[in-house]
Amino acid sequence: MTQTLTQPADLGAAMRERAGIIMQMDTCHLELDWLKEFDIPQLRACCEKVSKALAGKTLTDKDLQRELIQNTEFAGWYAKLLPMLPEEPPEEPKPAMSYSRGYTPYRPKEPSWRSVILGCLSGLLHVCQENGRDITVYPQQTLLELSEDARLDSAGCRAAAGTS
Repeated sequence: MTQTLTQPADLGAAMRERAGIIMQMDTCHLELDWLKEFDIPQLRACCEKVSKALAGKTLTDKDLQRELIQNTEFAGWYAKLLPMLPEEPPEEPKPAMSYSRGYTPYRPKEPSWRSVILGCLSGLLHVCQENGRDITVYPQQTLLELSEDARLDSAGCRAAAGTS
């Protein structure tokens, strides 16, 4: 068994590099678990793409993050898709508690059409990743047209969006 010795200077540089990428990933809202699966240059490139193409966006979906890391074209493709999606409806203020009326039970609101489409996109990304397909070969407009025409099978897409 061969054992390599790490020099203190090398260890310090490696720790600085790792700390730097952790801070970049935190800024881009990428999960730190990706450090176990991908190398630092690949993660750094992803952070740079996200900072340029998707600045200010919080990307928490794991399939979306995986695609951003693996597919160099995806950040630009996704950045073009987002403005094409329907806007989120404005938040409705919660009614004030009225003691004369009593307690108003909590009623979960229906997910917006935007969140349903994004949930379906996540499911589509997962299928593409499992089958080695590149989602960026499909035009964004085609995805939106299909979702409007078929209304994306409401039950299936709501499940993909994490709602019932």
